[in-house]
Amino acid sequence: MLGLAHIFLGPPILADGYKYEEYASELPVVSALAFDGGGDLYATLEESHEQGRLVLIRDGHQSEILGH
Repeated sequence: MLGLAHIFLGPPILADGYKYEEYASELPVVSALAFDGGGDLYATLEESHEQGRLVLIRDGHQSEILGH
């Protein structure tokens, strides 16, 4: 759904007073993001044929935790 919003409405725009931080780039089809208690970021990446991966994102690098 958010993908369609991006297509029809353009990229998101931050309201005054908000800021963002980019943790990683060039991640294909992210379906979920979560921080653990230590502050590490995890992402699930959806792929074709019901395949996917769970990756740990730390210092701009990703390490595969689960997947093919």
